[in-house]
Amino acid sequence: MLLSQLFASLGAPAVPCDPDITAVTDRLENVAANTLFVCIRGKNADGHRFADAAVQRGARAVVSEMPLPLSVPVLVTGNTRVAFALLCRTLYGAPDGSLSLTGVTGTNGKTTTSLYIKHIIESTGAKCAYIGTAGFCSPSGTEDFGHTTPDAAGFYRYLAKARDDGCGYCVAEVSSQALDQYRTYGASFSLGVMTNVGRDHLDYHGSLAALVAAKTRLCEMSRRMLINADDAAAPQFLDAAGKSPVLTYSCRSVPADVSARDIRFTGLKSRFMLVSGMHASRVELPAPGLYSVYNAVAAAGAALALGVGFDRVVSALGTLPAIPGRMETFNVGGRLVAVDFAHTPAALDAVLSALAPCADRLTAVFGCGGDRDPGKRPLMGAAAAKYCDLVVLTDDNPRTEDPAAIIDAIARGIGKRRRVLRIPDRRLAIETAIENSAPGDAVLIAGKGDERTQTVGGRTLPFSDRETVLRLCEKYFTLQPSETNCVKN
Repeated sequence: MLLSQLFASLGAPAVPCDPDITAVTDRLENVAANTLFVCIRGKNADGHRFADAAVQRGARAVVSEMPLPLSVPVLVTGNTRVAFALLCRTLYGAPDGSLSLTGVTGTNGKTTTSLYIKHIIESTGAKCAYIGTAGFCSPSGTEDFGHTTPDAAGFYRYLAKARDDGCGYCVAEVSSQALDQYRTYGASFSLGVMTNVGRDHLDYHGSLAALVAAKTRLCEMSRRMLINADDAAAPQFLDAAGKSPVLTYSCRSVPADVSARDIRFTGLKSRFMLVSGMHASRVELPAPGLYSVYNAVAAAGAALALGVGFDRVVSALGTLPAIPGRMETFNVGGRLVAVDFAHTPAALDAVLSALAPCADRLTAVFGCGGDRDPGKRPLMGAAAAKYCDLVVLTDDNPRTEDPAAIIDAIARGIGKRRRVLRIPDRRLAIETAIENSAPGDAVLIAGKGDERTQTVGGRTLPFSDRETVLRLCEKYFTLQPSETNCVKN
């Protein structure tokens, strides 16, 4: 694409030379011939410092927040993050305009809700792509990228791939950091979904108010919003939506456009009456806990808003897929072992409350991330103390912090109310928790879900909670080939 066409998307005048640009990037290592380099100020580095090096590597133009003495055209703009997103959108041919794009934001439930929406849409025979924590998924395959929401270049590249793969729909998780950093800026969302707002990423945002302010930006980018009426942040989202159409959902006795009533739990299943307008039908979910009902009702509301018929939605809810690392359960010699991504106090409380009725005794294995919000650590401990007979505290990406200090902070929230084991080695912690359980017990391994690495110091090492459980199955039990569970030899 010609440089003048890209600059025009930012409202800039034509330039004397008009080279063909094949890539837009904000990373020096990605610069090659015919690249447009965008200078972005980050937490640890300032892209302006690398502008000259980018030109030496082949950049044909630079976008900056200040004048730079370079041998190529330099476009000065007030916010290079916004410019980066708009340039990427233009380079990839505004792919959001060819898709019915749904954005899902919230502290908990983004991945599950998004994949549930995808499942319901695909049950109609339509093609739907997904962008989120579980990677990028479209009919042509999957790709991991390591974040909830990719950077602007990745986001628009994935949307273009979804379009080119023949998808009419795409569901994308939109994190608060992504919204704050304008990674999805310029995209037109057919529907925005707000699941809930809780304590997370306060190390980045600084306050809950700033977190909510970032998340509500999705309202400005969406033609219609679906909002959890039961959440304390709902009024802020309703205000941010302004005059745009708004739908609400609820799992309490709160007036809403879509709601769950007469909710009941039996073992690892949930039953409720789904109500929308004049329609009502009984639903049985293959997932436990109130939080699962919330995820399902959010997905149902989104699908209805996108034009899927009520009966089709009800039918698809009964066949929801298991999401890897999201309350993924294994039968280990009569023990119920669950792997879940729960890494906030509210999420841990929700998952434990769902498991507690299913077990004689309940054990939780978890930690908290290093270099992240330290205030949530004792709250995580307090949540575990409400339900668990045994708590095994371990590492969860301690990064540059002292792992023992993180564990001590969590333990302060537990106090002397429950038996606590401190085992920093996560693999050993999982093995110990399972070995200390008995048939009829439940063990929750929380915090990492389907993550495949563990970051300790400056090293990122391969590690998977799921694979650790499966290896234990292979060592002590017989794995049934037709199902993800283990039975004792």
